[in-house]
Amino acid sequence: MSRQPPLVNAVYYPSWRVYKDIPPSSLQLHKISTIYYAFAIPQENGSLGFLDEYADAQIPVDAELGCLNALARVKRDNPHLKTVLSIGGGTGSRAFPVLAASEHARAAFAQAAARWVQQYSFDGVDVDWEHPRTPAEGRHYVALLHACRATLPAPQFLLTTALPCDPSVLRMLDLRAVGSIVDHINLMCYDFTGPWSSVAGHHAPLFASTEEGTSSQQGLRLLLAHVPPHRIILGIPAYARIFPGATAEGDVYEQEDGGDEDDEDKEELEIDYRDVPPEWKAADVLRVDHGRAAAWAIVPRPGKKGRSDHARNTSFVTMDVPATVRIKAGFVRATALGGLFYWTGAGDAERYEDSLVAAGFDALHGM
Repeated sequence: MSRQPPLVNAVYYPSWRVYKDIPPSSLQLHKISTIYYAFAIPQENGSLGFLDEYADAQIPVDAELGCLNALARVKRDNPHLKTVLSIGGGTGSRAFPVLAASEHARAAFAQAAARWVQQYSFDGVDVDWEHPRTPAEGRHYVALLHACRATLPAPQFLLTTALPCDPSVLRMLDLRAVGSIVDHINLMCYDFTGPWSSVAGHHAPLFASTEEGTSSQQGLRLLLAHVPPHRIILGIPAYARIFPGATAEGDVYEQEDGGDEDDEDKEELEIDYRDVPPEWKAADVLRVDHGRAAAWAIVPRPGKKGRSDHARNTSFVTMDVPATVRIKAGFVRATALGGLFYWTGAGDAERYEDSLVAAGFDALHGM
């Protein structure tokens, strides 16, 4: 009987967090197996560029110049860590449809990725194309993965990809082929609700309350029909979403009308987990649905100029907390998935007792 690989507890490190004094060395390194560096940006000809050249390669950080070199240093100082270059992302995927459609550009992309891997001591590459939207793009996506694997062969190098839970996207792909090429599929099990939603709701539940409800299960069922479970990594959000004026799940909330993003009176709709006020996580405020692996709080809204008299003075806050992460880690173990990842490690709480990353690692390893 073949032995399953060790469970993954991975984090994404976004280079822009260095501007908040959160360098790679500040992560919960002893509780992490893999760090994904976000992001390199693909070009239509297959070359790669910096997302932010100053943050990536120039800013003094951790006794190095640039976050790329700082991460390479972290890896040297922590031999248990794997590091992976993530390419694309939500705002960096524009070139993928054109480059993936060209055999020449696909080969150039794979070669460029290999050069970055060598230069910055990465263990592999993560293709984060968000997202193939047609059957043709789905075929080109698989061809791009093939080109990367040919240039970065297993088991010497890791090749991973990030995919959403949305079945309409997953059905554009030959999932069996994807699962045969990559080491891991990082399933983005979050953002099921947000400012685009008509009502307040949980943004990262493992299970839905109704058959029609949105949850991680929708994507997991589809993947598990085609992909070995140990290749699937379950995503955890290290940030909270806020629905102003809502008093419960399913409640209509007060949507912002756009306006000036620098407006001091504009309410936050998303915050890093590390910045969630302690009072929102207090025992008499925080609620955890253990059946769905979802947590929420109903909290007072901050004062806001011009708020109408009929406006409701609470907000519905949806987030993962250590208790829900432990439930999800238990699910990973029970279903033989490959582990957990967190978007982002830099958004996690600093204290071990509050850390999502630490809670996940300990639960994955029976601690």
